[in-house]
Amino acid sequence: MVTTRSTYALGDAEIAGMDLLSTELQSPKFSGQRLFSLLPIFGAAPKLRGVYWSVDKTAYVHRLAPASDAVDFSRLQALGAEGYRVNSAARLILEPGAARVLFSKDSAANIKYEYADAGAFPTKDTDKPEFLASLNKLGSNGYCGVEVGIDTTGGTPQIRARVVREQPTTARCSFTLNPVAKSYEERVSQGNQLGADGKIFVMDVPGTTLESLYVQDTAQKTVFKHHLTKLELKGGAAIGLSDPEYQKTFIALLNEEGSKGATPRIIGVDEARSNIVFTTAYDCTGLLCGY
Repeated sequence: MVTTRSTYALGDAEIAGMDLLSTELQSPKFSGQRLFSLLPIFGAAPKLRGVYWSVDKTAYVHRLAPASDAVDFSRLQALGAEGYRVNSAARLILEPGAARVLFSKDSAANIKYEYADAGAFPTKDTDKPEFLASLNKLGSNGYCGVEVGIDTTGGTPQIRARVVREQPTTARCSFTLNPVAKSYEERVSQGNQLGADGKIFVMDVPGTTLESLYVQDTAQKTVFKHHLTKLELKGGAAIGLSDPEYQKTFIALLNEEGSKGATPRIIGVDEARSNIVFTTAYDCTGLLCGY
């Protein structure tokens, strides 16, 4: 079975704004890579250090845009038609004045993105059948990615599900709701059980009871396998994440797992440790693969 390998690198710059991030992404050292996450710098709050992600046969370029472009549906469609998607990791960077967002595009692939509205997120369980039916109708036309969007056209902001598909695509996706895992270990167990059938976790969906949304591309025979790794945080989360030794260990772990085709799909932090769920996608192409 085929997997996709990846490598990771810790940035050099002390990032305190989008311009510094953009400069580092365009530097010879990190050119073509994509921002994966941001780590705090000890004693330099609110400065951050980038973690950059590289996958074979990809070459990312980036564009800064007003934050409204990530909300305005027409702007999302226009940027998607150029091959750009929002990089949500950059939203941790706070700037004074008008906020900006980072859009990234794989210039090595001739892929465009199209968006559709799947409706408001459910507020009670009786809303979920209609919500799920909307997702599945759109999923049958290749809309496999789900993002959280805000609609302000009616005056009152409403949180809605925006779905995205690649163009061109052969994907045909179906969605299911499942009980929420109560621990990282349970999340891995549930993920492996459902992943054997090609289903992958998307997000937790609200309602009277919280449930987990999974998606499957029925047009391909993908298998997802998950495992959990815990890294100790010395001095608690706030100090531990900024510890240079922790960051060195974190990057080494990502590269070790990346060399075997695994990507960190879920990262959660408590006071004692970071909990990293790695996912390996076998025989996967398209939006569900995690790269």
